[in-house]
Amino acid sequence: MPKVDIAKTFSKAISVSKQEVKIAEFQKEIEELRKKQSPELERELDNLRKALQEQSGEKWICLSQIRTNDNQPRQSFTEESIVSLASSLEKDGQISPIIVIPEGDFYLLWDGERRYKSALYLEWDKIKAVTAPMPADLHRKALLTFIHHEELNALDKAEAIVQEIITVADISPDTIPSGIRALVRRLERNGEIQKVREVLNQSREIQQTTISDLDLSEEQREILSVVLDLQLNPASIAANDLQMLGLFEDLKYSIRNKGLKGTHALVLQKLSSENLKVTPTKAKNIRTRAVGKILKNNLNVPKTKLLVQSLIDKSVGTIRDDKLTKDFKRLVERINKVDLSEFNDDQLRELRDFFQIKLNDLELLMK
Repeated sequence: MPKVDIAKTFSKAISVSKQEVKIAEFQKEIEELRKKQSPELERELDNLRKALQEQSGEKWICLSQIRTNDNQPRQSFTEESIVSLASSLEKDGQISPIIVIPEGDFYLLWDGERRYKSALYLEWDKIKAVTAPMPADLHRKALLTFIHHEELNALDKAEAIVQEIITVADISPDTIPSGIRALVRRLERNGEIQKVREVLNQSREIQQTTISDLDLSEEQREILSVVLDLQLNPASIAANDLQMLGLFEDLKYSIRNKGLKGTHALVLQKLSSENLKVTPTKAKNIRTRAVGKILKNNLNVPKTKLLVQSLIDKSVGTIRDDKLTKDFKRLVERINKVDLSEFNDDQLRELRDFFQIKLNDLELLMK
């Protein structure tokens, strides 16, 4: 589990005053605490807020002066979670201040976006905050803080990884997914994937030494450098996270705004117009109804797979039934148009025997 150094996040503060040296003591394993939902995490963040309050004081800041961090990895906040927190804020008031970074006449939000959104929901004018200096590599600091957080959904994580590669390596976003897959294939082909796994939690110097020894292109080295710096396994990213980027937009919306899990979304991705044999618009409507059923009934992944298969079978079966119905109607119409008076006796007897056989078959099928 990677360690997140809160002190280094605000390293500029350390050189300003003795009070800020306290921040250097906050070197806890933030990711482990977040993953375990440990109460120690909130105590740790509370210590940070208190240290910042000592140096800059707690203040009320107008919501209109706050700018959210567009590069924050966590971009999804369900309406339910915002309304729930808003109810708490309205009842008990704001207990913990948010953390912001001054930017001219405005403030960049670093921690407490859900509190900020809940305050907007309540139509508050101001919110309690403490300020911190602008850290270097803000996106990476935020990403390291949130990337293994249980509440950071798979879509946010995938997009955050891509954004970090763009920021650090200056690689076109369109080529990053294929670049990561090509990197993993090359490592596997050369039998070097294990070397990469072994340095996941090592120092940056050890990681860079390992990368320099690998048979990779320059772009692949840059991608791998960013991924290892985040203590992430490129093989896992290629196999799991990148799939999130190819989801239908309506499924991405459901992840961000309705709380749909990434694993469920990947199953629902099979409800494409091609698989359902319907138009893209109708396929989207089927997926939307499926999402509602999954969330309402709290379906697990196996039950979601059964639901998806039943929807595909029903859609394709309906089309097949419609085709058979049309074929039957055409056959009946053709028979009705036949003028039997034009046939001779032998032809009529042959026709009678033919229909008698078909009637017998029909009787057997209807039993």
